[in-house]
Amino acid sequence: IKIYDLSMPSQDTVSLAWDSIPIKYGQNLVSRDIRKEQQFADRHFYLLELKNQWGEQWRLKFEFRREEE
Repeated sequence: IKIYDLSMPSQDTVSLAWDSIPIKYGQNLVSRDIRKEQQFADRHFYLLELKNQWGEQWRLKFEFRREEE
């Protein structure tokens, strides 16, 4: 799993620890709360890229918005 910051010219990779998420054979529905992750900048666009062992690839683009306090 990789996440790229599309708002930066270099499209840097955002590092997150995914090792703690248990994955099993079959369908896996994963929810990750990133609201407090400092690696994400407000109003930046990101690309989440997921590849499996068969070379299949999925991508999800999203905009991160930090909640106002």
